Amino acid sequence: MKQMVLLALLLPLLAAAQKNPGRYAAYNAGDKKLVFADSFVDNRNDWLPDEGRCCKWPYIENGFYYRNDTVGFNGYPHAVAFDFTKNFQLDIVAKVTDARKQGVIYWGRDTSVYYDSTRSGWTGFKGSYIYFGKQDIMFKNCDDKYVRNPCHDMTADARRPSGFNKYTVRKVKERYYVFVNELFIRSFSYLPLTGRQLGLGGNENASVIYSKIELNELP
Repeated sequence: MKQMVLLALLLPLLAAAQKNPGRYAAYNAGDKKLVFADSFVDNRNDWLPDEGRCCKWPYIENGFYYRNDTVGFNGYPHAVAFDFTKNFQLDIVAKVTDARKQGVIYWGRDTSVYYDSTRSGWTGFKGSYIYFGKQDIMFKNCDDKYVRNPCHDMTADARRPSGFNKYTVRKVKERYYVFVNELFIRSFSYLPLTGRQLGLGGNENASVIYSKIELNELP
């Protein structure tokens, strides 16, 4: 009897240990605990910046979040009550309308981050990014105010350039696993993050359309 009880307790742990994080289907709906989601039916999560702050026409309409940033790589933040040192999966569905431009999503950023035009760059920097566009996708895992090290760049052709694409960041233990349209692209090392901010945006004069963002905790 004791052996049967012990086996019942160990089975979930063994199943979790056997999961391959690099396989998109390894985690099903039952494995995920929803932390945050937005399908942009309205501005209930306050994605729109103050008028004239940084963007030409950020607006939300008919289930889409439209951005066109005019200051470098910029993203507007939303704070979530989540510890990004835990295992998680972050999914977005987005479209970049200009082949020469990129959208950006960041996570785990702290509240000290702001743009200082007198120094031509970000200060109080801590977070991780994905830049995505029609031609490539670039992952940056950076930890310092000015020294971006390590920073990883990558390209991928696993997208549908004319339409919306699904971008996934899965963090399991000490690794990130990046997917485009549920196809595994590459794995990267994880750096501990202390912030609670998610951000969506793009580089200078990039027209980006978002249709969904979802953050789930993983076991």
